[in-house]
Amino acid sequence: MNRRTFLSSVMITPALAAVLAACGDDSKPAAVDTGGSSGPTTTASAQGIPYPTGADDVIVRWGIEGGFVVAGFAFTNVPSLLITGDGQVFSPGATALIYPGPLLPNLAVGSITPQGIEKILELAKTAGLLAPPPEYFAEVQVADVPDTVLILGPVGGPYRHQANALGFQTDENGNPAPELTPEREKLYQFVTLLGTLSKITGEQNLGTGDMYAPTEFRMQSRVVTKEEFDSVESATMVDWPAEISVRLADALTCARVSGAAATKTLNDAKQNTYFKDADVLYSLAAVGVLPGDPAC
Repeated sequence: MNRRTFLSSVMITPALAAVLAACGDDSKPAAVDTGGSSGPTTTASAQGIPYPTGADDVIVRWGIEGGFVVAGFAFTNVPSLLITGDGQVFSPGATALIYPGPLLPNLAVGSITPQGIEKILELAKTAGLLAPPPEYFAEVQVADVPDTVLILGPVGGPYRHQANALGFQTDENGNPAPELTPEREKLYQFVTLLGTLSKITGEQNLGTGDMYAPTEFRMQSRVVTKEEFDSVESATMVDWPAEISVRLADALTCARVSGAAATKTLNDAKQNTYFKDADVLYSLAAVGVLPGDPAC
């Protein structure tokens, strides 16, 4: 979530406002599955915005990437919102304000109806986002800030929109200011609305959420010295289980693991847990695999 999301209410253009007003109306026909077993399954509504309906199909992925962050954060960074074709909704879960917290970031998963997905795609179309991205460059006087990245995946996509320092604009008094170009402002308005999804879809199109329990994980290891280990408050050292097929020496860039031993080991680990494998000490960044994540 960027700074303006917290500091100001969203400014909605008349066109977006009109679509948003219609978003609460469920009088349109329900979505109809038009796919077949011989090819990609799609669903289409009366508004004619078809999208893939598979569990691994990314329809909406919005998040923050890059910027100046601590080691391992970029690897475990999860999207602010992820919606898949089969109607799953992933988002960051609650973060425990304790030390040491869990190694794995908490993730939540809920559901959305086909009508809800259609409302999001309709709003994106009105905002001009179901098209190749425009130039989002603007001279921004803020150092080391991340990019806002929005991926939309209807049939004909995906469309990837990426803008640096979106939502960080301020006036001469330090108050929130509009974005520097119309294209950036439209993108900012849209992702801000995604932060309160029910305003787009209506509460009736969203299901209750629960904690996501992944069975496969991405991980990245880093060799650490004994001096670094000793400098970490209450650090603990754990042997990397032999029954996990991936060795930590092979995970310096990225690796995927699954199975009961990996699931238990990663779920039990804390932020100050270090792992010893073949007499080498490692720190570990790890996160549950989500649809659309890199294959490693």
